[in-house]
Amino acid sequence: MITKSSSIKIINFLQGVSYGFMLIGTLVFFKSFLFLGIGTAIFFSLIFVFVSIFMVLLLDVIKLQYTKLDEMKKQTELLEKLTLKELDNVEKLSN
Repeated sequence: MITKSSSIKIINFLQGVSYGFMLIGTLVFFKSFLFLGIGTAIFFSLIFVFVSIFMVLLLDVIKLQYTKLDEMKKQTELLEKLTLKELDNVEKLSN
């Protein structure tokens, strides 16, 4: 079973891989299209960079949602404790 911390580690690893893929892929795209001219090679390389950045941002959003879920669980737990304390106080006052 995958725990939350291990899934965050996997997402961090995939983000690093995405950055590496972006750097190496941009260089390969640039060299592949260099025979068409430097302007065309830069254009296609920039398109590749934008697609790669989308992958990185997608992984960042997934990581952010995991963090948000953890914080919401902590807040819910605290609110439940506070509610139970309030209910105990109301019961003591009514008796």
